[in-house]
Amino acid sequence: MEGSLNIGRMYDLYKIYCDENVSPPAKEHMYRYIFNHEFNIEFQKPKKDLCDTCYEYRNIVNASNEQTDSYNKHIKSRNDTKTECENDRQNVDSKTAIVCIDLENVLNLPRANVGNFYYKQKLSNYNLTGHCSLNRKGYCILWHEAMTGRGGNDLASAVTCLLLKIMADLDINKFILWFDSCVPQNRNSFMSAALCEFIIRYPQIKVIEQKFCEPGHSSIQECDNIHSQIEKSVSATEIFSPLGLERAIKNVNRHTLNKQLEELSSPGESTQPELLLCQQKPHHA
Repeated sequence: MEGSLNIGRMYDLYKIYCDENVSPPAKEHMYRYIFNHEFNIEFQKPKKDLCDTCYEYRNIVNASNEQTDSYNKHIKSRNDTKTECENDRQNVDSKTAIVCIDLENVLNLPRANVGNFYYKQKLSNYNLTGHCSLNRKGYCILWHEAMTGRGGNDLASAVTCLLLKIMADLDINKFILWFDSCVPQNRNSFMSAALCEFIIRYPQIKVIEQKFCEPGHSSIQECDNIHSQIEKSVSATEIFSPLGLERAIKNVNRHTLNKQLEELSSPGESTQPELLLCQQKPHHA
């Protein structure tokens, strides 16, 4: 069940239901006992990304030399990645855009303090966020599950749309793209094929570099900051539709963030071929 719920809130909804049906409600302690012992349900807790490698190593009682060496290599790679990302942030070339890209956690709609909404199936909404170093703008590409999913092909389409928005704002000839290491979404042949096709279609872009954070250790704090502000804004607002979500995101901290919103067309509705570059996995000779 939604993380915004708790047993106290559930009991209040239960009493409202009993009042509407002219039935005496049980005492709260009995409600809690039945809820905890007779139902196989729980409240969804927000997940914090923990590094599997670090967590596993810290829970080893007597680590072998091989395990210690593997862990040390992981930490070195994490530090090297962080240094590389910091060096890119110091870029002074006005023709090179450093873009951090990340997919926000699923945003489920509708969001409102209405009892029935807690029991209804929600519409999953996706937000791919990018942050460009040159103009310090945030870009959000929004779509929902009725349009398309969030697989490798869908993310490649969204990234292409994001790059086009940045090109419309800046005169550049090189992209350096920072992703996390999620293979199904970013580190796959769909994304590589889409970026290769992008360079062919837009010859003014000479180079696109893909860089990936060490698994379990994200170095793209710019996107995390935007996501945090979006979540804070969305949590304080009643939102019933994707259009309402778009309006809420547009109002996020106008003084420090500039939102460029673009709706990603579904495969059946797209009139822009650049939004969907690879419909099938490319064949390798």
